[in-house]
Amino acid sequence: MKISLKLIQKFTSVDLPVEALVAKIGAQLGAVEEVIDLRQKHYGIEVVKIIEAKPHPNADRLNVYQMTNGREEVQVVSGDSELNVGDKVAWIAPGQTVPSTKGTSYPVVMEAREMRGEMSNGMFASGKELDINDDHQRVLKLDTDAAPGTLLAEAYELDDVIIDIENKMFTHRPDCFGVIGVAREIAGIQGRPFHSPQWYLLEAGGLLRATAEPLSVKVQNEIPMLVPAYNVAIMRDVRVQPSPILIQSHLKRVGIRPINNVVDITNYLMYVSGQPLHAFDYDKVAALDNAQTAELIIRLPHQGETLTLLDGKTIEPHSQAMLIASRHHAIGLGGIMGGANSEVDEHTRTIIIESAHFDMFAIRRTSMIHGIFSDAATRFSKGQSREQARIVLAKAVTLMGEHANANLATELGIEAPLPAPPIKTNVQFINDRLGSQLHAAEIKKLLTNVEMSVHVHQDQLTITPPFWRTDLEIAEDIVEEVGRLHGYGELPHELPLRPSHAVTNPSIEALKTAISTTLATAGNNELQTYSFIPAKLLEKTGQDDKPAYRLRNALSPELQLIRTSLLPSLLEKVHPNHKAGFDDFGMFEIGKSHNKHDIGDDQLPREHIGLSYIFSAEKKAAKDYHGSPFYQAKKHLAYLLSELQLQNSMYQPLHSASFDEWWLQNIALLFEPKRAAVIVINGLSLGVIGEFRQAIKRNFKLPSFVSGFELDLLMLHGINRPASAYQPLLRFPSTEQDICFKIPKMITYSDVLQLIEKSFVDDERLRVTITPVDIYQRENDIKHKQITFRINLQHHDRTLTTSEVNVLIDRLVLQAANVLRATKV
Repeated sequence: MKISLKLIQKFTSVDLPVEALVAKIGAQLGAVEEVIDLRQKHYGIEVVKIIEAKPHPNADRLNVYQMTNGREEVQVVSGDSELNVGDKVAWIAPGQTVPSTKGTSYPVVMEAREMRGEMSNGMFASGKELDINDDHQRVLKLDTDAAPGTLLAEAYELDDVIIDIENKMFTHRPDCFGVIGVAREIAGIQGRPFHSPQWYLLEAGGLLRATAEPLSVKVQNEIPMLVPAYNVAIMRDVRVQPSPILIQSHLKRVGIRPINNVVDITNYLMYVSGQPLHAFDYDKVAALDNAQTAELIIRLPHQGETLTLLDGKTIEPHSQAMLIASRHHAIGLGGIMGGANSEVDEHTRTIIIESAHFDMFAIRRTSMIHGIFSDAATRFSKGQSREQARIVLAKAVTLMGEHANANLATELGIEAPLPAPPIKTNVQFINDRLGSQLHAAEIKKLLTNVEMSVHVHQDQLTITPPFWRTDLEIAEDIVEEVGRLHGYGELPHELPLRPSHAVTNPSIEALKTAISTTLATAGNNELQTYSFIPAKLLEKTGQDDKPAYRLRNALSPELQLIRTSLLPSLLEKVHPNHKAGFDDFGMFEIGKSHNKHDIGDDQLPREHIGLSYIFSAEKKAAKDYHGSPFYQAKKHLAYLLSELQLQNSMYQPLHSASFDEWWLQNIALLFEPKRAAVIVINGLSLGVIGEFRQAIKRNFKLPSFVSGFELDLLMLHGINRPASAYQPLLRFPSTEQDICFKIPKMITYSDVLQLIEKSFVDDERLRVTITPVDIYQRENDIKHKQITFRINLQHHDRTLTTSEVNVLIDRLVLQAANVLRATKV
């Protein structure tokens, strides 16, 4: 937001030097990006009056003028033949630099020189050369009453300083996107009371009566939820011409291009008040529908509808854009930019002035989708107060009458603006949070300086924000306002005393820490990937992207979806790590995912906290691992569950499992059904473990030896785990025996393991360790398989005898035969 210091001074006094003012703005209002000093730009250029004009005797396209600056008469040769005696112009004398070239690589310095036999002392300047407008075809005729010899900078307030404040500092302050709002804040931080111009307050409302033959326009608002206020005024007898030079210069120096008086007045009021305006050519709007009177419809776009904007760009507005339209044609992209088919030009005689309030989120969405970041869009996207729309429209009507000879053709009623709801707080509340010792009277003065209404009863404060302060809602907002206006640098430089208490670490966080530590200790690597993923990642995994939440304004196509599971993010990291030279590794991630199928009672998506794991080995490293990849992932999972004191884990083959939970179905899509299993503990399905489908291995360039799993940590957290217990080292020696069972093919490993564990539970003093040795199937016996276990037995109280061990083993063999139809090999 570029601020003209000269314009600020029209609304409040500024006694500080520029450097001190900039420092104060930076400390109490917003970060200053740049300070542009224009005070020397027009140095020495004078207002002069032409006293004689005649054609050049030796050149058809040149004229010779005599002019006076009040001290002397000087001759200047110019190519502009439209200058007359009595006209006032800007004279750049010999030795002076053309303002528009100052600060460039090639500054142009005037000199006295002969032109076709006539001496020319310097030049008369055009608007472009003075950097007031873009017209370089003719000399700028001045509209000032200043006497000849007056400095041009003095006549048009050109000895200015432009202070550029970061827009993001005003994101929550729509009033500061206008000069009045910034002037009010500058007064406040200087400790001065500010008084808005009378036209802006209109405390009692008002009525502007028509001054021309009445002319109507039908306004139909089909989207009041998006456009809650839409006001128009019709003005006849408009004379389109250049706007006053003072207005042009104020616009040009802050980066707004002067166009004509009608457009310049709307832009000037937008710059001063923060309320964007737009002017339509009434006759063009009516002609679009072959009608005598204009009609305005505020609506959403039709399918396939296009609109050519004022900048020449043709767009197809997105489905939720707000359009201003005639009966059959779009004429403007609401709150962002007008259409070329209703543009005000030199032939315009009747105008429709629009002053509206558009939904800030709709404006921001449309602006982002179409890449249009106009001054109007910048202001509307910050949430301007709807109360000021008619107030600024009334001022526009007044200025159009003064500078465009326009007459109002409709009555315009202006209601008194409504203040914001009052906010109640007290002195102690404010002082406690600022560490200050301000009194009620001091707080009241700080707030009333910026036009807030403050009622004080003892230490109780009732603050009523003015209509333009849409950002003030709660007592903490008042605390921030008091601290800023008082000056944070003026507050005591000591931390406030606060009681501190030990914070209990949430148990879910303790579980995550335990899992991370356990897996890292086992030689695995923890990763942290983005929660946002590209749609193409889910395409590669075969998972559906419809249940995933999609970001409307993603920073990148790579970050457009919120992930529905963790494993795809890890799968994407396997190949790059192998390519980087790592032959074998385990990686895991603890993170969050969301999906549209899992909605909480509050109608918000539930957060899934999961653990994903992948083990991968290149061909040359895979030979060091026995068995299929499945067992490598299972080995790490079993170690993790053991360290977490979780017992009774089971693995149900995926191809025969059934479950209703969508998140389990989604994860199961990643695995080969006959080489994967559902992880079950205490009857709860916690996740899936196994080897990935061949299509996934191909899409992610994975080696053959790769497997993984994903668990739901919230469900895991809900399972009761016994507290860690210490057991003494046993004094008596252990005995070890291998036993091989031949069992039917459909009997699972976990069935056999559970039977063995139950067989030894009778004696609590007996410690049993069971280790799988191998699983084998003979080629000539496809109905059976053989599983070998190594059983280690150790007693707390004595050394086991051979006969005792044989009894235990025989009982196990008998139970296996009866329950599992197993035979000992």
